[in-house]
Amino acid sequence: MIKICYCGFTIKRPLQDPDYCSAFCKSYAVTHDTWHLVRNGHEEDLKCDWCGDNFKVVYGDRHDKVFCKKSCSFEAQSKNNWLYFNYCRLLSRHPEGLVARAIARFLDEYAFQQAPKTVSAKMKKLVTQGIVIKEDTLYRLNHPDACGLVWLSCL
Repeated sequence: MIKICYCGFTIKRPLQDPDYCSAFCKSYAVTHDTWHLVRNGHEEDLKCDWCGDNFKVVYGDRHDKVFCKKSCSFEAQSKNNWLYFNYCRLLSRHPEGLVARAIARFLDEYAFQQAPKTVSAKMKKLVTQGIVIKEDTLYRLNHPDACGLVWLSCL
């Protein structure tokens, strides 16, 4: 089933956020302003997923922006960080926690092709570092409001 965002755009990653096409639209929707005002250069403040700094995003850049600058993007996407960063980012969007099968399914949207057993093995490292808490089969991020730099600082 195709879902439509607040802005009228098709939601391309419904597993990630079933109600909005981007963080920009989610941020704008909580203001309850009429949507036609946003196309006139309106800016929203978003938090960088890597360093945690706030940065401004306009409507036209809403799908591309999760990092405040290129250096944050390069650091997050480095070979050692990228997979673990996406585990943490996914868990931060689901503070109630997720099982390994659900994590694998969400990451399939981004072509990570993770099996539940692989997720469990990788999560073991995050659990031993205190980044993730495991309760039975549920994985929860220890600090869901933090950012990638904080999450992965001890890896």
